[in-house]
Amino acid sequence: MIVDWAEALTDELLAKTMRYSNSQGHPREHPVWLAVAHLFNHQPHHRGQITTLLHQLGHDPGATDCFV
Repeated sequence: MIVDWAEALTDELLAKTMRYSNSQGHPREHPVWLAVAHLFNHQPHHRGQITTLLHQLGHDPGATDCFV
């Protein structure tokens, strides 16, 4: 689903401005491309958390490098 969504992104959409309120109710705005970049850059953080938890439970998650 993420691949299909990413393939549908256009330069026009990525250049648009996102406007929303954060959890404290403060208005925020930034370009869509920044949110998309954050989505992909934040994924390794969560993969690292999962790998750590698996190790703590005594499981080997196997190879986690992209280039084997």
